[in-house]
Amino acid sequence: MASLGRSIKFHLFNCDNTYRLDSAETLLLKMADDLNLRISMDRRNFRLHEMPDVCENIIPQLQMDYAVLVVHAHESRLSINEDNAGIGYAKIYRALLQATGNKVLIVIGGDDNYRDQDEEEQVVISRWARRKVASQFDAEYLDGRKSFIFSWNKAHREIHEEALKHYLDPSKKEQKFQYVPKPKPKPTQDEESEDDKEFPRIGGSGSLQEEPVDPRPYYLEGTVLLDTVMRFGTISYEEEDVKVWDQRWEPSGMIVRHLSKDWMFRPHANIRFVATADGGVSYSVRPQSIAISLSAVLLGILNWLFSGLHFQLYQSLFVLLPVLNFCEFFKWLIEEVKAIVEQVKNTITQSVTWLMDVVKARVE
Repeated sequence: MASLGRSIKFHLFNCDNTYRLDSAETLLLKMADDLNLRISMDRRNFRLHEMPDVCENIIPQLQMDYAVLVVHAHESRLSINEDNAGIGYAKIYRALLQATGNKVLIVIGGDDNYRDQDEEEQVVISRWARRKVASQFDAEYLDGRKSFIFSWNKAHREIHEEALKHYLDPSKKEQKFQYVPKPKPKPTQDEESEDDKEFPRIGGSGSLQEEPVDPRPYYLEGTVLLDTVMRFGTISYEEEDVKVWDQRWEPSGMIVRHLSKDWMFRPHANIRFVATADGGVSYSVRPQSIAISLSAVLLGILNWLFSGLHFQLYQSLFVLLPVLNFCEFFKWLIEEVKAIVEQVKNTITQSVTWLMDVVKARVE
Protein backbone atom coordinates (compact mmCIF):
# COMPACT_ATOMS: atom_id res chain seq x y z
CA MET A 1 0.00 0.00 0.00
CA ALA A 2 1.46 3.36 -1.01
CA SER A 3 2.18 5.77 1.82
CA LEU A 4 0.22 8.98 1.94
CA GLY A 5 1.96 12.22 1.02
CA ARG A 6 2.09 15.54 2.79
CA SER A 7 -0.64 16.62 5.18
CA ILE A 8 -2.73 19.73 4.46
CA LYS A 9 -5.29 21.34 6.77
CA PHE A 10 -8.22 23.27 5.23
CA HIS A 11 -10.80 25.41 7.01
CA LEU A 12 -14.06 26.17 5.17
CA PHE A 13 -16.16 29.25 6.02
CA ASN A 14 -19.65 30.42 5.11
CA CYS A 15 -21.90 33.14 6.50
CA ASP A 16 -25.60 32.49 7.22
CA ASN A 17 -25.67 29.13 5.40
CA THR A 18 -26.00 30.81 2.00
CA TYR A 19 -24.40 27.81 0.23
CA ARG A 20 -23.55 24.31 1.39
CA LEU A 21 -19.94 23.65 2.30
CA ASP A 22 -20.00 19.99 1.26
CA SER A 23 -19.81 21.11 -2.37
CA ALA A 24 -16.31 22.48 -1.70
CA GLU A 25 -15.47 19.48 0.48
CA THR A 26 -16.17 17.15 -2.44
CA LEU A 27 -13.55 18.93 -4.54
CA LEU A 28 -10.96 18.74 -1.76
CA LEU A 29 -11.58 15.04 -1.17
CA LYS A 30 -11.08 14.42 -4.90
CA MET A 31 -7.69 16.14 -4.63
CA ALA A 32 -6.72 13.93 -1.69
CA ASP A 33 -7.25 10.84 -3.85
CA ASP A 34 -5.69 12.20 -7.03
CA LEU A 35 -2.59 13.77 -5.45
CA ASN A 36 -2.04 11.24 -2.66
CA LEU A 37 -2.45 13.90 0.03
CA ARG A 38 -3.67 13.73 3.59
CA ILE A 39 -6.28 16.49 3.57
CA SER A 40 -8.16 17.31 6.76
CA MET A 41 -11.04 19.76 6.84
CA ASP A 42 -12.98 21.76 9.40
CA ARG A 43 -16.03 23.80 8.57
CA ARG A 44 -17.45 26.88 10.23
CA ASN A 45 -20.82 28.43 9.50
CA PHE A 46 -21.34 31.73 11.29
CA ARG A 47 -23.97 34.44 11.50
CA LEU A 48 -23.37 37.93 10.17
CA HIS A 49 -23.39 39.47 13.65
CA GLU A 50 -20.71 36.96 14.69
CA MET A 51 -18.24 38.06 12.00
CA PRO A 52 -16.25 40.51 14.20
CA ASP A 53 -15.73 37.83 16.86
CA VAL A 54 -14.79 35.22 14.24
CA CYS A 55 -12.24 37.58 12.68
CA GLU A 56 -10.68 38.91 15.87
CA ASN A 57 -10.81 35.97 18.27
CA ILE A 58 -11.41 32.68 16.46
CA ILE A 59 -9.44 32.81 13.20
CA PRO A 60 -6.12 33.83 14.83
CA GLN A 61 -6.33 30.70 17.01
CA LEU A 62 -7.00 28.23 14.19
CA GLN A 63 -4.35 25.89 12.82
CA MET A 64 -4.74 25.78 9.05
CA ASP A 65 -2.70 25.72 5.87
CA TYR A 66 -5.45 26.95 3.54
CA ALA A 67 -8.85 28.58 3.93
CA VAL A 68 -11.87 28.39 1.63
CA LEU A 69 -14.45 31.18 1.78
CA VAL A 70 -17.76 30.06 0.25
CA VAL A 71 -20.38 32.63 -0.84
CA HIS A 72 -23.50 32.55 -2.99
CA ALA A 73 -23.61 34.06 -6.47
CA HIS A 74 -26.94 35.78 -5.92
CA GLU A 75 -26.24 37.54 -2.67
CA SER A 76 -27.29 41.18 -2.78
CA ARG A 77 -23.72 42.23 -3.47
CA LEU A 78 -20.60 40.17 -4.10
CA SER A 79 -18.38 42.40 -1.98
CA ILE A 80 -15.42 40.25 -0.94
CA ASN A 81 -12.41 42.57 -0.89
CA GLU A 82 -13.73 46.13 -1.14
CA ASP A 83 -12.45 48.98 1.00
CA ASN A 84 -15.05 51.00 2.91
CA ALA A 85 -17.91 49.01 1.44
CA GLY A 86 -19.72 48.96 4.78
CA ILE A 87 -21.02 45.51 3.97
CA GLY A 88 -19.44 42.36 2.63
CA TYR A 89 -16.71 39.90 3.44
CA ALA A 90 -13.59 42.10 3.35
CA LYS A 91 -12.95 41.80 7.08
CA ILE A 92 -13.06 38.01 7.23
CA TYR A 93 -11.28 37.60 3.88
CA ARG A 94 -8.36 39.71 5.07
CA ALA A 95 -8.27 37.95 8.43
CA LEU A 96 -7.98 34.64 6.57
CA LEU A 97 -5.22 36.01 4.33
CA GLN A 98 -3.23 36.99 7.39
CA ALA A 99 -3.81 33.67 9.16
CA THR A 100 -2.82 31.52 6.16
CA GLY A 101 -0.13 33.64 4.53
CA ASN A 102 -2.36 34.62 1.57
CA LYS A 103 -3.58 31.06 0.92
CA VAL A 104 -7.31 31.66 0.61
CA LEU A 105 -9.55 30.17 -2.09
CA ILE A 106 -12.96 31.64 -2.85
CA VAL A 107 -15.90 29.57 -4.09
CA ILE A 108 -18.96 31.29 -5.54
CA GLY A 109 -21.73 28.70 -5.43
CA GLY A 110 -25.11 28.79 -7.11
CA ASP A 111 -23.66 30.46 -10.21
CA ASP A 112 -26.16 29.64 -12.96
CA ASN A 113 -24.93 32.42 -15.24
CA TYR A 114 -22.62 30.44 -17.52
CA ARG A 115 -23.63 31.14 -21.10
CA ASP A 116 -23.16 27.60 -22.39
CA GLN A 117 -21.27 24.34 -21.98
CA ASP A 118 -18.19 25.71 -23.75
CA GLU A 119 -17.82 28.44 -21.14
CA GLU A 120 -18.22 25.88 -18.35
CA GLU A 121 -15.43 23.77 -19.86
CA GLN A 122 -13.00 26.63 -20.47
CA VAL A 123 -13.02 28.87 -17.37
CA VAL A 124 -13.01 28.38 -13.59
CA ILE A 125 -15.34 31.36 -13.03
CA SER A 126 -18.18 32.55 -15.24
CA ARG A 127 -17.75 35.82 -17.10
CA TRP A 128 -20.76 37.13 -15.20
CA ALA A 129 -19.20 36.40 -11.80
CA ARG A 130 -15.79 37.64 -12.95
CA ARG A 131 -17.31 41.00 -13.86
CA LYS A 132 -18.73 41.24 -10.35
CA VAL A 133 -15.48 40.63 -8.49
CA ALA A 134 -12.51 41.24 -10.83
CA SER A 135 -12.04 44.87 -9.82
CA GLN A 136 -11.59 43.79 -6.18
CA PHE A 137 -8.53 41.60 -6.84
CA ASP A 138 -5.15 41.74 -8.55
CA ALA A 139 -4.88 39.36 -11.50
CA GLU A 140 -2.63 36.88 -9.66
CA TYR A 141 -5.47 36.09 -7.25
CA LEU A 142 -7.62 35.02 -10.21
CA ASP A 143 -5.23 33.11 -12.46
CA GLY A 144 -3.59 30.68 -10.02
CA ARG A 145 -0.33 32.50 -9.33
CA LYS A 146 -1.49 33.31 -5.80
CA SER A 147 -5.03 31.98 -5.62
CA PHE A 148 -8.26 31.24 -7.47
CA ILE A 149 -11.87 32.29 -7.42
CA PHE A 150 -14.03 29.35 -8.51
CA SER A 151 -17.69 29.49 -9.44
CA TRP A 152 -20.18 26.74 -10.15
CA ASN A 153 -23.87 26.11 -9.79
CA LYS A 154 -24.39 22.82 -7.94
CA ALA A 155 -21.06 21.00 -8.25
CA HIS A 156 -17.49 21.58 -9.37
CA ARG A 157 -16.25 20.60 -12.83
CA GLU A 158 -13.12 19.02 -14.25
CA ILE A 159 -11.46 22.38 -14.83
CA HIS A 160 -11.73 23.13 -11.10
CA GLU A 161 -9.93 19.88 -10.31
CA GLU A 162 -7.10 20.72 -12.69
CA ALA A 163 -6.86 24.26 -11.33
CA LEU A 164 -6.66 23.04 -7.74
CA LYS A 165 -3.99 20.48 -8.67
CA HIS A 166 -2.00 23.37 -10.14
CA TYR A 167 -2.53 25.46 -7.00
CA LEU A 168 -1.44 22.70 -4.59
CA ASP A 169 1.65 21.76 -6.61
CA PRO A 170 4.68 23.45 -4.96
CA SER A 171 6.62 23.29 -8.23
CA LYS A 172 4.03 25.55 -9.92
CA LYS A 173 4.06 28.31 -7.34
CA GLU A 174 3.67 31.77 -8.91
CA GLN A 175 2.85 30.19 -12.29
CA LYS A 176 -0.30 31.13 -14.18
CA PHE A 177 -2.79 28.32 -14.69
CA GLN A 178 -3.46 27.49 -18.33
CA TYR A 179 -6.01 24.86 -19.19
CA VAL A 180 -6.78 23.27 -22.53
CA PRO A 181 -10.07 21.34 -22.55
CA LYS A 182 -9.88 17.77 -23.72
CA PRO A 183 -10.82 17.51 -27.42
CA LYS A 184 -14.30 16.23 -28.06
CA PRO A 185 -14.39 12.81 -29.73
CA LYS A 186 -14.93 12.70 -33.46
CA PRO A 187 -18.33 11.37 -34.47
CA THR A 188 -18.42 7.94 -36.05
CA GLN A 189 -19.45 7.61 -39.67
CA ASP A 190 -22.87 6.37 -38.64
CA GLU A 191 -23.39 9.37 -36.36
CA GLU A 192 -22.64 11.95 -39.04
CA SER A 193 -25.70 13.59 -40.48
CA GLU A 194 -26.20 14.09 -44.19
CA ASP A 195 -25.94 17.85 -43.66
CA ASP A 196 -22.51 17.46 -42.07
CA LYS A 197 -21.30 15.41 -45.04
CA GLU A 198 -22.52 17.85 -47.65
CA PHE A 199 -21.68 21.10 -45.89
CA PRO A 200 -18.45 20.94 -43.90
CA ARG A 201 -17.87 23.65 -41.30
CA ILE A 202 -16.60 26.91 -42.76
CA GLY A 203 -12.88 27.30 -42.23
CA GLY A 204 -12.27 23.66 -41.36
CA SER A 205 -12.32 20.12 -42.65
CA GLY A 206 -15.67 19.27 -41.13
CA SER A 207 -14.18 17.53 -38.09
CA LEU A 208 -15.90 18.27 -34.79
CA GLN A 209 -12.63 18.20 -32.90
CA GLU A 210 -11.98 21.64 -31.39
CA GLU A 211 -8.71 23.49 -31.46
CA PRO A 212 -7.21 24.40 -28.09
CA VAL A 213 -8.46 27.71 -26.80
CA ASP A 214 -5.97 30.51 -27.41
CA PRO A 215 -5.61 32.34 -24.10
CA ARG A 216 -4.69 35.53 -26.01
CA PRO A 217 -6.93 35.86 -29.08
CA TYR A 218 -5.64 37.86 -32.04
CA TYR A 219 -7.53 41.04 -32.83
CA LEU A 220 -7.36 43.12 -36.00
CA GLU A 221 -6.04 46.63 -35.61
CA GLY A 222 -8.84 49.00 -34.68
CA THR A 223 -11.10 46.34 -33.17
CA VAL A 224 -13.09 47.86 -30.30
CA LEU A 225 -12.60 45.51 -27.34
CA LEU A 226 -14.56 47.46 -24.74
CA ASP A 227 -16.59 50.67 -24.85
CA THR A 228 -18.20 51.53 -21.54
CA VAL A 229 -18.49 54.01 -18.67
CA MET A 230 -16.03 54.69 -15.86
CA ARG A 231 -17.11 56.14 -12.50
CA PHE A 232 -14.49 57.50 -10.12
CA GLY A 233 -11.84 55.44 -11.90
CA THR A 234 -13.78 52.16 -11.77
CA ILE A 235 -14.73 50.50 -15.07
CA SER A 236 -18.40 49.54 -15.28
CA TYR A 237 -19.46 46.22 -16.78
CA GLU A 238 -23.17 46.77 -16.17
CA GLU A 239 -25.37 46.09 -19.19
CA GLU A 240 -26.81 49.60 -19.26
CA ASP A 241 -23.30 51.11 -19.46
CA VAL A 242 -21.53 48.73 -21.86
CA LYS A 243 -21.86 49.61 -25.56
CA VAL A 244 -19.33 47.10 -26.94
CA TRP A 245 -17.43 44.28 -25.21
CA ASP A 246 -15.59 41.26 -26.54
CA GLN A 247 -15.89 39.11 -23.42
CA ARG A 248 -12.75 37.13 -24.27
CA TRP A 249 -10.78 40.23 -23.33
CA GLU A 250 -10.45 42.19 -20.10
CA PRO A 251 -8.13 45.08 -19.19
CA SER A 252 -5.00 44.06 -17.31
CA GLY A 253 -4.59 44.67 -13.61
CA MET A 254 -1.96 47.32 -14.35
CA ILE A 255 -4.34 49.28 -16.59
CA VAL A 256 -7.10 49.01 -13.98
CA ARG A 257 -4.79 50.37 -11.27
CA HIS A 258 -3.61 53.27 -13.44
CA LEU A 259 -7.17 54.24 -14.33
CA SER A 260 -8.22 54.04 -10.70
CA LYS A 261 -5.38 56.36 -9.70
CA ASP A 262 -5.65 58.84 -12.58
CA TRP A 263 -9.44 59.21 -12.69
CA MET A 264 -10.51 58.71 -9.07
CA PHE A 265 -11.94 62.24 -8.85
CA ARG A 266 -14.08 62.03 -12.00
CA PRO A 267 -17.66 60.97 -11.31
CA HIS A 268 -18.30 59.97 -14.92
CA ALA A 269 -16.25 59.31 -18.06
CA ASN A 270 -16.56 57.25 -21.22
CA ILE A 271 -13.69 54.86 -21.96
CA ARG A 272 -12.88 52.85 -25.07
CA PHE A 273 -10.23 50.13 -25.52
CA VAL A 274 -9.01 49.42 -29.07
CA ALA A 275 -6.63 46.74 -30.42
CA THR A 276 -3.38 48.04 -31.96
CA ALA A 277 -1.31 46.71 -34.87
CA ASP A 278 1.41 45.25 -32.62
CA GLY A 279 -1.05 43.10 -30.69
CA GLY A 280 -1.37 45.59 -27.84
CA VAL A 281 -4.23 47.74 -26.64
CA SER A 282 -4.74 51.48 -26.51
CA TYR A 283 -7.50 53.30 -24.68
CA SER A 284 -9.05 56.74 -24.72
CA VAL A 285 -10.97 58.44 -21.92
CA ARG A 286 -13.62 61.08 -22.59
CA PRO A 287 -14.51 62.64 -19.23
CA GLN A 288 -17.81 64.31 -18.63
CA SER A 289 -17.27 67.84 -17.39
CA ILE A 290 -17.68 68.38 -13.67
CA ALA A 291 -20.15 71.19 -14.39
CA ILE A 292 -22.42 68.76 -16.23
CA SER A 293 -22.15 66.21 -13.42
CA LEU A 294 -23.04 68.78 -10.75
CA SER A 295 -25.85 70.13 -12.90
CA ALA A 296 -27.33 66.65 -13.20
CA VAL A 297 -27.25 66.23 -9.41
CA LEU A 298 -28.87 69.62 -8.77
CA LEU A 299 -31.45 69.02 -11.48
CA GLY A 300 -32.37 65.72 -9.87
CA ILE A 301 -32.87 67.43 -6.51
CA LEU A 302 -35.01 70.17 -8.05
CA ASN A 303 -37.09 67.65 -9.97
CA TRP A 304 -37.68 65.77 -6.74
CA LEU A 305 -38.74 68.96 -4.94
CA PHE A 306 -41.07 70.35 -7.60
CA SER A 307 -42.58 67.35 -9.29
CA GLY A 308 -44.91 64.48 -8.60
CA LEU A 309 -46.79 64.29 -5.32
CA HIS A 310 -45.01 67.28 -3.76
CA PHE A 311 -46.12 69.65 -6.54
CA GLN A 312 -49.67 68.28 -6.61
CA LEU A 313 -49.98 68.68 -2.85
CA TYR A 314 -48.84 72.31 -2.87
CA GLN A 315 -51.04 73.11 -5.88
CA SER A 316 -54.12 71.74 -4.12
CA LEU A 317 -53.35 73.66 -0.94
CA PHE A 318 -52.98 76.96 -2.78
CA VAL A 319 -56.36 76.40 -4.46
CA LEU A 320 -57.91 75.86 -1.03
CA LEU A 321 -56.05 78.78 0.53
CA PRO A 322 -59.08 81.19 0.59
CA VAL A 323 -61.06 78.82 2.81
CA LEU A 324 -58.14 78.01 5.12
CA ASN A 325 -56.78 79.99 8.00
CA PHE A 326 -54.02 81.95 6.27
CA CYS A 327 -51.71 82.24 9.28
CA GLU A 328 -51.92 78.58 10.19
CA PHE A 329 -51.32 77.58 6.59
CA PHE A 330 -48.33 79.90 6.33
CA LYS A 331 -46.79 78.44 9.52
CA TRP A 332 -47.35 74.92 8.22
CA LEU A 333 -45.78 75.80 4.86
CA ILE A 334 -42.68 77.22 6.54
CA GLU A 335 -42.23 74.06 8.60
CA GLU A 336 -42.71 71.90 5.52
CA VAL A 337 -40.11 73.84 3.53
CA LYS A 338 -37.67 73.71 6.45
CA ALA A 339 -38.09 69.93 6.66
CA ILE A 340 -37.46 69.54 2.93
CA VAL A 341 -34.38 71.78 3.07
CA GLU A 342 -33.03 69.76 6.00
CA GLN A 343 -33.64 66.52 4.11
CA VAL A 344 -31.85 67.83 1.02
CA LYS A 345 -28.96 69.05 3.18
CA ASN A 346 -28.60 65.64 4.81
CA THR A 347 -28.69 63.93 1.42
CA ILE A 348 -25.95 66.19 0.04
CA THR A 349 -23.87 65.80 3.22
CA GLN A 350 -24.08 62.01 3.04
CA SER A 351 -23.09 62.04 -0.64
CA VAL A 352 -20.10 64.30 0.00
CA THR A 353 -19.02 62.17 2.99
CA TRP A 354 -19.21 59.02 0.89
CA LEU A 355 -17.21 60.65 -1.91
CA MET A 356 -14.52 61.82 0.51
CA ASP A 357 -14.28 58.31 2.01
CA VAL A 358 -13.81 56.84 -1.48
CA VAL A 359 -11.14 59.42 -2.36
CA LYS A 360 -9.36 58.93 0.97
CA ALA A 361 -9.33 55.14 0.59
CA ARG A 362 -7.91 55.32 -2.94
CA VAL A 363 -5.25 57.85 -1.98
CA GLU A 364 -4.14 55.61 0.90
